[in-house]
Amino acid sequence: MRRQPKQKRSREMVDRILEAAASTLVERGLEFTTTNHIADKAGVNIASLYHYFTNKEEVVAAVLEWQARKLMQGFSEQQSQLDIARMPLPVLARTGLVFTLHALRADPVIGELAKHWNQLSPQYAMSLLEQQLLDIGMAWFRANYQEYPIDDLHVRLFVVINASMATLARYLAIPASMIKDNEIVDVLTDMIVKTLSPDTK
Repeated sequence: MRRQPKQKRSREMVDRILEAAASTLVERGLEFTTTNHIADKAGVNIASLYHYFTNKEEVVAAVLEWQARKLMQGFSEQQSQLDIARMPLPVLARTGLVFTLHALRADPVIGELAKHWNQLSPQYAMSLLEQQLLDIGMAWFRANYQEYPIDDLHVRLFVVINASMATLARYLAIPASMIKDNEIVDVLTDMIVKTLSPDTK
C-alpha cells in the first residue's frame, strides 16, 4: 500500500518521482519503464522510491491520479467560463465530451496509459473524474428539474458517465481507428440525451 508523505520535503520528493514517472512513461512506454528508470530520472535512490511506492503499478496508479486531478482542474476552469445551467442538454453533453476527448488526447501520459487501459487499475483516478462529472450533471439537473423530473437520476448519470469515460479511453487506445472524433462524440451525445430523457424507461 502506498505510503502518504506528510512533511514538505517528503511531498516534494514524491512530486519529483511522479513527474519523473510521467516523463519516463512517455519516453519509454509503460511496458519498458522500470522503477529504476523512474528513480534515476527523479534523481533519487531506488530505496527512496520504494519507501513511498511498493512497486511500479503503484507509481503508475499515482500518476493516473495526478493526471486526473489536472483534468479536473481543467473541468473546473471551463465550468467557470460557461453558463452550464442554461445550456440545452445536447449542447452540454457535446461540450463535455469534446473537452474531455481533447484534454485526454493532448496529454501524452494519458495517451500512453490509454494503450494499456485493460492492464491498469485506474479505479481511484476514474472515481475522481466520475465525481467531478456527476457534480456538473447534478448541478445542471437541479437548475432544469422542471423539464427533466427523473427519479433515478443518480443511476442514469452513473451509467452515462462511466459508459462515456470507458468508451473514450478505449477509443484513444486504438492507434489508427477508422472512427472519427465527431462520430464518437455524436453517438455518445445521442446516448446521453436519450438515457437522461424523462420518458426513457
